[in-house]
Amino acid sequence: MRISTSSRQELQHFSQSFQEASLADTPGVQLIPANYGWSKILSNIRKTRPAHLAILDSSFNPPTVAHAKLLEDTMKLNLLDHYPESATSLASSHASQGTEISEHFDAYLLLFATKNADKALSGTSVTDRLLMMQALVQTVASKSDVPSDRIGIAITTCGIFLDKARALHSLLLSDGTAPVFLHFIMGYDTTIRFFDPKYYKNSNMDRDMEVFFCSSRIICADRLMEGASSESHDTLGDWLEDARKRNPIVGRFEAHIVKMQGWLEDPRGTAQVSSTKARIMLKEFWKCKHEGQVEEATRIRAELKNLVPEQVMTLIEQERLYETS
Repeated sequence: MRISTSSRQELQHFSQSFQEASLADTPGVQLIPANYGWSKILSNIRKTRPAHLAILDSSFNPPTVAHAKLLEDTMKLNLLDHYPESATSLASSHASQGTEISEHFDAYLLLFATKNADKALSGTSVTDRLLMMQALVQTVASKSDVPSDRIGIAITTCGIFLDKARALHSLLLSDGTAPVFLHFIMGYDTTIRFFDPKYYKNSNMDRDMEVFFCSSRIICADRLMEGASSESHDTLGDWLEDARKRNPIVGRFEAHIVKMQGWLEDPRGTAQVSSTKARIMLKEFWKCKHEGQVEEATRIRAELKNLVPEQVMTLIEQERLYETS
């Protein structure tokens, strides 16, 4: 994937403007330039019925095959099949508009948060992150029936999901037409953090959950926690069973969480892929390249195919990303 100088400069200008707005204490969500097709599609849909947007929120440092699979598997989900307990609430909103609920998501969004609730931004720059996200969009679009203009890219300064949902609704609902339901794609570990009371110390957690789940849902993919073995039973189902006993809020909103099936059984081990592992291997790759260890660099490059999509990896090599990290 060859990146033009104008494309990089455009994203650099966008990133700088966004960061300046962040310093001015203007939190929110911003769509990247030349990527507005999906939002126009949503706007047109919402002239006749509520729309459904699936959101993959991550640091994308770098985008991995796990990110790609999360998006690809979400594209296969049927809303009516996977939200049986909450179908009534979803359908009622459609009924008020005189329309039927859509079976699949209308659009998809890669959301890059520059402020994580737990981690500061590190590694590659905002511009490089956005370039890699563009490569991920092309990867997913080439392997699915969903065209790339239905997959958007946005950046946010919001650190917690409630704020992200509010900012997205503020951006997408400005035209006053039918509502949009947000479906956040999360890993198992992120879902656990979402329900952790420590993120709601300065607010009413019960009220915040009511606000969030009024128009947002969670799609969760099981993944092993750091250090757990493949035989571990520490999965979403186990956690939910225990959590609902300790925290009644979890039980109240459990119906709004869709469990993505088949992740732990994936023979490719996608559930254990992480950006951290990719960065460690990329560091070794560049080290071997600099030291002239051609065979070892070639071997590592081949192994990276199991962690990073090829179009993303090509961009990483072209732009020499993670070379000095």
